[in-house]
Amino acid sequence: MRSWITSPEARASYEAKAGEFVPRSWELAGRETLEAALAPFADEFSPGNVEGRHPSTASLQPAEAERGD
Repeated sequence: MRSWITSPEARASYEAKAGEFVPRSWELAGRETLEAALAPFADEFSPGNVEGRHPSTASLQPAEAERGD
């Protein structure tokens, strides 16, 4: 363990992987947070009101269409 801490050669591959992982993780977390913040609450739209839907659910059909009303 001490050699990993003190040896730049031993740390290089781990640091390279961490360098890729951290920015991608922050980007993903930011995107998920933004999507959650922009998503309407369930009481902000009715099944027939497609305009109020979050983009991830836009392809879903209203409940009336599923029942065949």
